[in-house]
Amino acid sequence: MTAATREHLLSHFIKSGIRWLGPTHEIEGELERAFFVLTPFIRPTANCQEFDIGPRVLLLGPDAISRKDVA
Repeated sequence: MTAATREHLLSHFIKSGIRWLGPTHEIEGELERAFFVLTPFIRPTANCQEFDIGPRVLLLGPDAISRKDVA
């Protein structure tokens, strides 16, 4: 994910895996910074612990189409 936000907001929820893409700039009256985060790191640790959310949340169900069946 690539976006821009206030640095302290992102750092509060995502504890590792943030790659800052440059210095802070004023955007719509707020000091924000562009960042890149790989999707495996986009998991608010505290929320996952509080709600007992495991490491894998997207699993194929019994009706899923296999890749080998799609051509």
